[in-house]
Amino acid sequence: MRTIRLNLDNFNVCRGTKTLAAFAGDLGIDKSTLSRVITGKAEPGPRFIGALLDSQPHTFEYFFEVISEAA
Repeated sequence: MRTIRLNLDNFNVCRGTKTLAAFAGDLGIDKSTLSRVITGKAEPGPRFIGALLDSQPHTFEYFFEVISEAA
């Protein structure tokens, strides 16, 4: 089984010094959604992925890793 994980290093470079609330607002998503993805409690969904890619001049591969998990 595979899952998608946010590359925190690259994400934080783009986020800069903005608070989670401010960056979530820029993306048009809830702060709680952003927090859960960052902490690994939730996988990034299509809306999150689309919002991040629409707001930044980077590729999917820059922000996300596809991870193989044991079944």
